[in-house]
Amino acid sequence: MMSLFTYSINKFAVYLAISCFSIGTLLFLIQVSVDFPAILGIGFAFVLLAVLTNSITLLVLAVNTVKKHQDFDEHIIAIVLLLANIPISIFYLNSLTL
Repeated sequence: MMSLFTYSINKFAVYLAISCFSIGTLLFLIQVSVDFPAILGIGFAFVLLAVLTNSITLLVLAVNTVKKHQDFDEHIIAIVLLLANIPISIFYLNSLTL
């Protein structure tokens, strides 16, 4: 899949999206199975850190998309993959707060 991306920022964004999804899912599964309050705190801190890093990356991707519009499809795929974590995070947070 990484051969699809020629720009390093797009590769970074996809790695970031996969990493955030993996770590978030792991923390969610640990919290659901063990119900340890410290994991919940770690999870919320991770979400705040992920929001910050993903927001900055999204901003850089948007600028890169405008500057290098000839590869528009590649940039949009990276943006969509980065944004795909938002509904997953909302689902995890709603599941834990119910």
